[in-house]
Amino acid sequence: MRGIFAGLGMTVFALLCAALLFIYIPAFFAVNWGLVPELSPRYIAGSGVLMAGLMITIVAVQIVTPFFMVSLVLQVFVAGLSWWLVLYTYHSPMDAHTFALGHLGIAAALIVWNLVTYRRHLRILMDD
Repeated sequence: MRGIFAGLGMTVFALLCAALLFIYIPAFFAVNWGLVPELSPRYIAGSGVLMAGLMITIVAVQIVTPFFMVSLVLQVFVAGLSWWLVLYTYHSPMDAHTFALGHLGIAAALIVWNLVTYRRHLRILMDD
């Protein structure tokens, strides 16, 4: 029964994250319609691609972990706050680049940490 509720909770969490991104991404490009895609930290952070990757790794880690990890919620909070700062200052390039580099660094570090944690938990799961 515990496995059913855990699976149901992870499914709801994954669907909620997907729904938020599907609502956000069209809104981002609709508001910034004249914005030409560019390879800048501000654009990459603002588009939400790295945040989506972080959410995927968070879901993957929680799936293979037999208990609820509060650190994953804190990761969502920290990365979400830095992403919000990027979006809030998006049209002020000086501040947006600073916050974008911070968000990219935080999200990339958390993705790497989650992948290492995922691999460790998966190895433990396979040994049992």
